[in-house]
Amino acid sequence: MCKTIFYPLKIYPFNSGISLINTNVHDIGRLKNFIITAYPYYKAKKRDLALPYVIEFFNSAKIYNILQTSFLMSCVALECLYHHYHQLKGLPKTEILAKKIEQICTDVGVSYDQNDLDLRNLRNSLAHEGDFPKGINSYQEKSRLEYLLDRMILTILGYRGNIYYNVFKNAEDTL
Repeated sequence: MCKTIFYPLKIYPFNSGISLINTNVHDIGRLKNFIITAYPYYKAKKRDLALPYVIEFFNSAKIYNILQTSFLMSCVALECLYHHYHQLKGLPKTEILAKKIEQICTDVGVSYDQNDLDLRNLRNSLAHEGDFPKGINSYQEKSRLEYLLDRMILTILGYRGNIYYNVFKNAEDTL
């Protein structure tokens, strides 16, 4: 049995956006498959990877309409995931965001490219100057980071080979 507990501390407005996993009543099998596939992995790795915190940071990032805040919250989710993941797996510790991305992606089998590794420059600009660098498509880069985290988390939850919504391509894709 799965249940969702809503704490009265935070109430978010209704989000009519596209779900990561299709929850359409006409395709309920996909949601059921997600729960059956991912929940055992979630339970097994929940504590070791601090998944409630990682997912909370990431969900909060997706809710923010301000791109700078959303990007930074996604970075917090990534940093939290890395901190616990490297401890669990005994990976060498690094302070460099590109190396953190590379270590997790390589270990779980998620593809990445140089643009993913260059997200560090954007994070640093936001953290130290409060905005994206000039000439950057901020929405595209926020989507790139969200796409990377979606794939990391879904892969950790054993969802490989299944359909999800790829925010970077703005279309359904197979993990």
